Amino acid sequence: MQNVLITSGLTKIYRGVPVVNGVNMTIKQGDIYGFIGKNGSGKTTFMRTILGMTVQERGSYQFFDGVPVEEARKMVGSLIEYPALYKNETVYENMKRFSILFGSNSEQEIFELLGFVGLLEAKKMKAKNLSLGMKQRLGIAIALIGNPSFLVLDEPINGLDPAGIKEIRDVILRLNKELNITFLISSHLLDELSKIATRFGLIDRGVLVEEFTAEELNRINNTRLELVVSDIDRALKLLNERIPANEIYVNEGKIILPNFSSQSGAINRYLVENGVDIFEMARPRESLEQHFIERVGR
Repeated sequence: MQNVLITSGLTKIYRGVPVVNGVNMTIKQGDIYGFIGKNGSGKTTFMRTILGMTVQERGSYQFFDGVPVEEARKMVGSLIEYPALYKNETVYENMKRFSILFGSNSEQEIFELLGFVGLLEAKKMKAKNLSLGMKQRLGIAIALIGNPSFLVLDEPINGLDPAGIKEIRDVILRLNKELNITFLISSHLLDELSKIATRFGLIDRGVLVEEFTAEELNRINNTRLELVVSDIDRALKLLNERIPANEIYVNEGKIILPNFSSQSGAINRYLVENGVDIFEMARPRESLEQHFIERVGR
């Protein structure tokens, strides 16, 4: 399967601070890659860097397994932050302007894209009169001009109501399934992102902490063990004798063991025999948001 994006040690520094710090990311063809991080964690800067909107200090990136960057950029569409629209012009006129700017200027393409994002009937509406969700869909349609195979979307559902979120979600899924478009999408609405993403990257203070697939998150759900105990400090000391430290988390007074539900009986006996009472032992399903909080905090 083709690699759509590979970054190697990608680093961007502002005022002496690395806001993107040695990021090694891989996105494969067909992925909907959910890019997760707090505000200020480096998501937008990373996206701006790979799009050529700013230049990295160190590291490198390549598209489509080494296609020259200038050629590859013609196959990449983007919507960073909010769509830059001509507010006093209609939906169609906006598409026409950007189509000419991007060197396409195909009437057929304009109408096909407006139909694809559900804005064909709104083609005569002025951009300033569109709802936020419609503006985002128009922004996605503009990003699709020129038939890109990779779309980079920065917070495309930010500020939308539930109906608007569903509209954007449906457009992304349709583009991915019907046109095989690969996505890199950032969002702080993690439960919504978990409904569509096939792969995730978790960034914190510029560092890519973890990459995992939706299947791996489901596997974590099936092996997760939570404990409420009489003495957390003693329990952690005992568990660290048998379990690697990076396999143990504490969240809201609970000890979390992501991969040890199959050993619940042995863990229970071990702690009790060593003076730690078990008040609660459970195997709950973990949401993407819970996983994020446990790895980087609130």
